[in-house]
Amino acid sequence: MEPYVRALEAYDENRGLFNEVFDEFSAGLDK
Repeated sequence: MEPYVRALEAYDENRGLFNEVFDEFSAGLDK
């Protein structure tokens, strides 16, 4: 399997976690 396909699958599996971290990071920048 192509590495980028694996990366996309890993992202899809952990999208919720990534969004959570990104939201917290964005909130930190807004303060």
